[in-house]
Amino acid sequence: MSTIETPIARVPTALDLPEVLVMVGEFILLWDVSYLGQAAFRHQNLLPCLSVSRHFRRSLLPVFWRTVDGYAMRNVPEGVLREYAEFARVLRNPLRREDIRRMAPLYTTAINIQTTHDLEGHARRLIRRNPRLQELDLSLWRPEAEDVTLFSHLGQLSTLRLATNGQGVIATDPEFLSRALASISRTLVSLQMQAKVFLHACRGHLFLPELKVLRLDGTASGQVFDSLPEMCPVLETLDVTTDTNESGERLEALFRSGHCPKLVNWTTPGQGNNEQLARLIRSHRQGFQELDIRIEEGSDDVKNAVKQHGNTLRKLQICSEADPEITLAFLIDILQSCRQLQSFEFENIHGGGVSSFDVNALLNPMNWSSPATLENLAFTGPALKLNDLSLESDEWQSMDESFHNWRLINPSWQMESSQQQKREFLKGLFGRAGGFQHLRTITLNGVIYWREF
Repeated sequence: MSTIETPIARVPTALDLPEVLVMVGEFILLWDVSYLGQAAFRHQNLLPCLSVSRHFRRSLLPVFWRTVDGYAMRNVPEGVLREYAEFARVLRNPLRREDIRRMAPLYTTAINIQTTHDLEGHARRLIRRNPRLQELDLSLWRPEAEDVTLFSHLGQLSTLRLATNGQGVIATDPEFLSRALASISRTLVSLQMQAKVFLHACRGHLFLPELKVLRLDGTASGQVFDSLPEMCPVLETLDVTTDTNESGERLEALFRSGHCPKLVNWTTPGQGNNEQLARLIRSHRQGFQELDIRIEEGSDDVKNAVKQHGNTLRKLQICSEADPEITLAFLIDILQSCRQLQSFEFENIHGGGVSSFDVNALLNPMNWSSPATLENLAFTGPALKLNDLSLESDEWQSMDESFHNWRLINPSWQMESSQQQKREFLKGLFGRAGGFQHLRTITLNGVIYWREF
């Protein structure tokens, strides 16, 4: 008598749940940064997953087509982009391709639009068709009368980067700019624009009650700082340059007053002089948690001012034009006073005869007040040294190799494996990093290494 074999029932797995599969798909590297610093579409990493089954394809298509980049995807046929336009949530450089400009009516569910420049009003039409926008980067905005309602339908916009035709904006009535931004004023959390345009908005009595991050391009007038306590009452992060005595004195008065009680993070791309910089740092009452400064030389005034915040600093970034050998002692003295530092970044832009920066001393836990709190470490410079070994900033090609449980986040940025000296440099560096028990990432000239615990 023949027997009929009963098929074995398939055991369900977590991947049968679309939500779980989507989460897994989001961990697959789809968007990378090329060695030229440009966005790179790594479609080959996720594409095979779409062919596993109908379930995989249905669940992962929205992940695959979530971002449309008009430059990085310039070789993707228009028909393919049209077919999957419904999944697009992030539009980068959408106006770089004429066919994407024609397809604008298909994109209506974006939450993030990053434009490089406006072409014949196409950016305006994209903005008006996407009411769910949460982030908007609008370049070379030239205000027109109808723009007073350009943002009126964006009830969820939290981040706005507005690179404008400054003179065109300033030529308008200050009340026009305030009215144009009024509809999003209560949802904005992060704002970036030219300092002179922001001052124009101040004169129009713009109120930003939820703004936490303000980045101003160019030199800010002192009047801006007078307006901040009333205009941005919960401001936490300020990225601004003050290179005149008048603006520096107004910012110092703001820091000293404590009228922006949550303002604990300050970035200054350029500062008038070390004396003024030290005075500004010392004047902050609450204690900085994040500080990003640029110094011409390792002055004692600046060093002692930074050390004053040793109990509160969580993140410190220093860009130095000074001789690296002199700067090293300056840095170590500061690091030995920072008791809760989680992230430290140093950039050497010294243009003199001695340009190499030796990172060896900064990889010695004995030179840190609290090495156990450090999680992220970054070095940037034309040449990095580790005793007698060196690593030039332009010697990055392709390699896939790990050192002491450290591996690149972006493998396309690794160096050529045949260069034995560079391998020895990395082995030595990551070996020394073992003394920092919670250190998770090391960034070398923009190349990110991640530690596998």
